Amino acid sequence: MALVQEDRVSPPKGRPVRKISKRKQSPLNLARRGALPIGLYVILGVLIVLPILLVILSAFTTSPPRPGNIDLTGLTFENFRTVFGPGAGQAALNSLFVGVGSSVLAIAI
Repeated sequence: MALVQEDRVSPPKGRPVRKISKRKQSPLNLARRGALPIGLYVILGVLIVLPILLVILSAFTTSPPRPGNIDLTGLTFENFRTVFGPGAGQAALNSLFVGVGSSVLAIAI
């Protein structure tokens, strides 16, 4: 039986051969890679979720919550009674009229 000789292809002249190696990820690199999304989630939580929670909390209190002065003992629906009380329908209609009127005026200009 004859041995088959393999033809070796040499790389083009002037170009070095690049070896592909699998580098192992160190725990430090993995931690750095995971730190960016965690940091972004913290920033988003502070800039988006916290203000939304404060708006919801202030809807149920009589005095607006201030840093260091958040009181959960006086929760009430008084603000909702005021918003949906008498005269609220007329105020909503006036707002709708002003919004439609200003939109028509802006399109006309």
